[in-house]
Amino acid sequence: MFFTVLKWGYAMDDKHVYFREHTIKYADPKTFEVLTAGYARDRLHVFIRDRAFKADPKTFFILQDTYAQDCDHMYRNGFIVDDVNRSIT
Repeated sequence: MFFTVLKWGYAMDDKHVYFREHTIKYADPKTFEVLTAGYARDRLHVFIRDRAFKADPKTFFILQDTYAQDCDHMYRNGFIVDDVNRSIT
């Protein structure tokens, strides 16, 4: 068993991912990566701190500060703030 402290308050072991003292539901430690500003993702999900939210992890990227975007929406702190009506290249 291992335990690794990551950036921005995240940590993980071989079975779970954590944000501070909270276990993150649905997070896969094998594909989990910390992005920035509390955002992270794995193969199937995007997370803001300890909460998964509906976004496309394949196209999700950080814009600046707490803003991010995927192929469909712009987000602030994990909440949709604007629809994005163009494909991301």
